[in-house]
Amino acid sequence: MGDRSDNNRQELQSALAAVTTTFAAGRPVSPAPDASSPALPAAAGGKAELATAYDKLVEHEAAKPATYIPPPPPKWKRYVRPVIIVLSVGIAGYLTTARPAWLYPTFDPPAPPRTEAAAERMLVATSLLVQQYQQEYGHLPANMSDIEGSFPSVSLMDTGAGSYQLFGGAGGRSLVMTVTPGQQATLQGGTR
Repeated sequence: MGDRSDNNRQELQSALAAVTTTFAAGRPVSPAPDASSPALPAAAGGKAELATAYDKLVEHEAAKPATYIPPPPPKWKRYVRPVIIVLSVGIAGYLTTARPAWLYPTFDPPAPPRTEAAAERMLVATSLLVQQYQQEYGHLPANMSDIEGSFPSVSLMDTGAGSYQLFGGAGGRSLVMTVTPGQQATLQGGTR
């Protein structure tokens, strides 16, 4: 590879020397025939040598390995990625701070139970939610609004040592569920 670049350098130097001697003042240069380029008619001065030097330069440039330089992308493509990033961050910020109703629907609280069996099921479901809260946070909730999905017709009373009572009812009957750790929950009913 070094020999080739030395040859190219020598050819370019000889082409440069031919150009500078052609345009040197007061010295006419006779054209030298070259086998690779077509013979030019002998005209005034050094036009033939200039043409030969030009041909050598063109041959040298043609012998260089061709490298493809892709055209630059259109200007609008430069802004696509930043615009997408800004929009994504803006949308994510909106969704987390504004909490739109179409993404975070609110549910109406369930209606109070009409039968005693429905009231019992509601107390059992609420006790499961309280136990889940207690396992997650390590203490009983301060009030029923701390528990997601709790029933508004059920109330909670902490009786100490991790045990609690849930109060609810249906119709004219009230129900009390007592939950003590390590024991089975008891359900008692009475008249309101």
